[in-house]
Amino acid sequence: MKAVYQAIILLGLFKLLSSIELTTINNTICVDCSKDKQVKCIIEDTGFECFNEHSMKVINGKSLKPKPPSTENLDVCIPKDLKILCIDESNFLKVIVWSPKLGCQIVHREYPNRDTCFTASLICPCVETQKGSGKAKVTYSLLLIVTLYLINLCNLR
Repeated sequence: MKAVYQAIILLGLFKLLSSIELTTINNTICVDCSKDKQVKCIIEDTGFECFNEHSMKVINGKSLKPKPPSTENLDVCIPKDLKILCIDESNFLKVIVWSPKLGCQIVHREYPNRDTCFTASLICPCVETQKGSGKAKVTYSLLLIVTLYLINLCNLR
């Protein structure tokens, strides 16, 4: 009788373990950029852009910035009503996802040189860049360079 109880318990555990999905689709992870203060931007639309292994050159080397937090829970990066089919493709590398609620996020295969949130923010359609973000600094730097160039042209005449 003891063996029957053990068999029932083992079958119950087997069913429980086999129903849990142990890996994500295509071994993907969500890089949560929602708390990265350097690259936040205001987004009004929801969308995504997919990249495969052939569309991007993966750059080898160590990142100077610490890696943002990541999770296997793709709901952190993908809005519930958004279907992204490219994640299922065999040559899938990454997808940049944006929405007003979640901001600019990255979902990609786990590989050593994973992208930073700044990379994602260059692709996301920011309506207005928040003060203190990297994009605002680049804009002001470009304005300064153009102004100095024009002053230099005026001085040459």
